Amino acid sequence: MYKLIFVLPLGDADAQRVHYTIKSIRKYCTDYLISVVLDGVKNPSALPVGDDIEYLDAKYKSGGHWGAIWLNQMHAMCAYIDHPKTDDNTLFVKIDADALIVQEGFYQRAKALFNSRPKAGQIGQVYTDSVGNRLVNKGWQNFYHKTLGWRGYKKFILGKAANGQFSKNLSARLQAYQTYANLVKKNPAPHEYAIGGCYCLTQQFVADFYRKGLLDANPFLFTPEFGEDAIMGLYVGALGYTLLDDTMDQGLFAVGGMYNKYDDAFRANPLKIAQRGHTVIHPFKFGYQDNSIQLDEFELADKLLNQKQAQQHK
Repeated sequence: MYKLIFVLPLGDADAQRVHYTIKSIRKYCTDYLISVVLDGVKNPSALPVGDDIEYLDAKYKSGGHWGAIWLNQMHAMCAYIDHPKTDDNTLFVKIDADALIVQEGFYQRAKALFNSRPKAGQIGQVYTDSVGNRLVNKGWQNFYHKTLGWRGYKKFILGKAANGQFSKNLSARLQAYQTYANLVKKNPAPHEYAIGGCYCLTQQFVADFYRKGLLDANPFLFTPEFGEDAIMGLYVGALGYTLLDDTMDQGLFAVGGMYNKYDDAFRANPLKIAQRGHTVIHPFKFGYQDNSIQLDEFELADKLLNQKQAQQHK
């Protein structure tokens, strides 16, 4: 049986670095499947191959539209709900092509956390970033408040559908807005979510999402403002599950905050962050440099994959 099903959305810009992500999974995980969702990859024949990988064509060509990217991921996850090698103990892991597994024990720690917290549906990096800054989501909180009023109604009525592949008629947009509003109202903290570089979901949550028909009744192709991670957090809470944060030393995730893309500046050395015993490091695509070292993304990936971590989860 599969212990882990990794879902990896892949655009053409990540076609080279994904080799490292897959290499990391192969090195440190067992009893897994990697489902790669191809979204505009120009040369798929150059991608890694093996019995542990399945390639799926994206249902929606996203063009960077977050709602479509998220929906493609969910189609991939839901495709394995009734798979003969999937059971109640299977965990689903969304992982980006610039994230790395850097030590053993992902499944053991994640499963132990879920087993001791039966209401949890997702584990990720939720409340603080990798350097200790609090992830304050007041902007999202305000956004959700506003979109339950006329501003949100207007967004869904006038918003651009992803590549014209979703119904543009008025009744469909009205229904999408109502679906969205119901999700926000059912979630006690709609502004809380796990950072999208990598997070883990229970089979029960994914199955619940699928069985309730939420895959087809999806409102997020109508508006591009929502990141895929924010969308996932919204559904987790709306379906009655809770989020777990696992970012302290020995925690699974260090997936945000090391690099400030807006200032083009590093806040922390990923190699030192990894020494805290995290299992997932993200992102490596910016490489790393300071006064004493300069690494491109592939040099950094090699070092992360071969650096001895503080402790392994067994």
